[in-house]
Amino acid sequence: MQKLKQALHNFFDWRCWSPKQRKDFVWNVIWGVLIAIALQFAPHIRYGQKMLNEAYDSLVKEDFIRAVIDRKENEPISDAIRLVIFDKMAYEASPSLGYWTPRVKLCQTVIRAIELGAKVVVVDFALTKEIPAYCTIGKAEDVNQVFLRLMREATELAKEKKSVIIMPWTERKPANGYTAQYYGLLNEMSDIIQLGSPAIFVNPTDGNVRHLRFYKKVKDETQNGIVLSLPVLAALYQWYGAEETGEIVQQTKDYINKHERLKNGITIPFDDRFKKKIRIYSQDKYSECLSARYRFRIVPREVLEKMGHGIDLLSKHKVMLTADRLLTISSDNQIWKGKTVLIGSTYSEIGDFHTTPLGRMPGVFLVANGLNLFLKEGQINQSYILGYVIVLFWVFVFAVIFIHLSAGWAAFVLTGLVLVFNTSISAYLFSKSDLFMDFWLPVTIMGIRSNISKAEGFVEKLIKKRREKK
Repeated sequence: MQKLKQALHNFFDWRCWSPKQRKDFVWNVIWGVLIAIALQFAPHIRYGQKMLNEAYDSLVKEDFIRAVIDRKENEPISDAIRLVIFDKMAYEASPSLGYWTPRVKLCQTVIRAIELGAKVVVVDFALTKEIPAYCTIGKAEDVNQVFLRLMREATELAKEKKSVIIMPWTERKPANGYTAQYYGLLNEMSDIIQLGSPAIFVNPTDGNVRHLRFYKKVKDETQNGIVLSLPVLAALYQWYGAEETGEIVQQTKDYINKHERLKNGITIPFDDRFKKKIRIYSQDKYSECLSARYRFRIVPREVLEKMGHGIDLLSKHKVMLTADRLLTISSDNQIWKGKTVLIGSTYSEIGDFHTTPLGRMPGVFLVANGLNLFLKEGQINQSYILGYVIVLFWVFVFAVIFIHLSAGWAAFVLTGLVLVFNTSISAYLFSKSDLFMDFWLPVTIMGIRSNISKAEGFVEKLIKKRREKK
């Protein structure tokens, strides 16, 4: 034991090192710190963003497998979420034979969800265009007028039940006929029907969706120039109800309008009376926003089958149903009371499918994952102070280790470092503490630099020997 203590003392004691080791140690620390500093700017350049995306994709898959496939998370999906799906059968059985969303059934579904006690109903469909005349109900009724009538019934019922309906915001252009009537309905019922922006950001380099959207600035006076995203609105209304959330939303919009960019982000609601919060930031396609990155829990059955034999949690607990199934549920069913019901499509022909790190999934699943992220208070954090402490600690430790290792052993340690730290430790911090830390790169660069230094020393020895022979 005494010999081991002495060996460790000599290993880490500067005074016991040779001049060459001291020099290498200093250079290792310098390289490690410089790379750590450079990493802070990496997300702002295309190559850095690519590196960050690769690290994130790996972590988010591990996180999903741990939580859902291996079932190591007690409640991965918030109990406040319910999903209603319009599938291929619903589309192809409609009068348009799959070309248009069956809007009458959609309204009936909204009404049924509110009757069953839904607190928030999110309708993830674009409904601004008029359906052609050939898609009629019977011989006389115009499907567009039936839709508007039923939509009015839905809003009146929502007002009576103190529920709220959230629908996608779309840019308004001069219109007449059905479209003008639809806009008029939205304006008339603006206290019940809230409008939210699409929930996603598409990565410009590879077309993948990794980030949700917090808000969008628009030229729309009816929205005060700001449209919060569907999942942000849904989370706030689920937490605080219609009366409180209306004020929260207005305060948020006023603040954003007064500040060109939310450089350091803001936490809403501002009032400390409200304990559950969302952290929002300004966003654009070419800069990083870790708090906007998805952590996936709700995925289509096809993704589950591709990744492993996980339980389809939504189907298991009967919180994901087809529209046809919902319409047959008895009125005493309590699992929908006080919940947020997301209504969307899984029919691929309408084009609302997106590529994610876990695979392709419909847009409504991205809205659901964004909502779940907020309701579970699982936004990804970047703890700068803790991150700096951890990075400096490992820079120092490995700066010492690398000066004592041969090139072969250094390569072996580097391999273990990447396999262990970048998967196990990073995944643990990501899953357990919502922390995204990629601290292996500075240490890896140090190891590479050490190997280069050793290679240079080897070359110098060869040159010296040749000179001595001469």
